Parts: sequence; structure tokens; C-alpha cells
Amino acid sequence: MSSPQTATHTVAPQLAQELRPLREVLRQWPLDQLEPPAGYHMPIPRLDYATQSDEAMRLRLRDMPFILRGVPDLSATTATWAGDLDETLRPLFGDKQFVVTRSDSASFL
Repeated sequence: MSSPQTATHTVAPQLAQELRPLREVLRQWPLDQLEPPAGYHMPIPRLDYATQSDEAMRLRLRDMPFILRGVPDLSATTATWAGDLDETLRPLFGDKQFVVTRSDSASFL
């Protein structure tokens, strides 16, 4: 088994043709924008959990990248943390003071 420093990774030829430097990607799709811009071609498949979970599992087993949307557990967690954080966290912390950092852009830079 190779160590992380010596591991080699290959990219599927069709994906390798579409790879671009990160600075170019960020010019088209800024970090604070959650959804890709209109007309942006994303080489990574975007799959729906309800209808394409089998395909997601096949990609996962082949170590291929993909984005899976509509995952019930993640949706429930998102809904919990999107609400009133004071009400969500008060039962966990009681009277202890706490600070919450919230990012509406999904970026903590």
C-alpha cells in the first residue's frame, strides 16, 4: 500500500480535458456564490438522492467524484441549523454562554 505522499491519482480522460486552474474557476464562480453561474459547465456529475442513489454508489465504489443532492439526513441537519440557533443550542448548553459563527455563504474564510 502506498503512503499518501507517494500515492498516484489518475483522472478520467474526459475529465482531464476539462480541468482548469483554480484561479480561473474562481473568476467564473466566486466562493460566496452557492450555486454555479448560469451556463457554467460542471464536469462532476450532480445526482439526485431519490432517483440516482444507485449511480452515486457505483461512482463511489469507483472512487469517482460526484455531487449528491437531496440527501434526507443532510437536509434535516441543514433545516436544524438554518433556524434560530439560540433555540437549537440552548438545550445543549443550558445557562453557559456560547458564541456562534454563522456563514450564509457556506464560507468561513
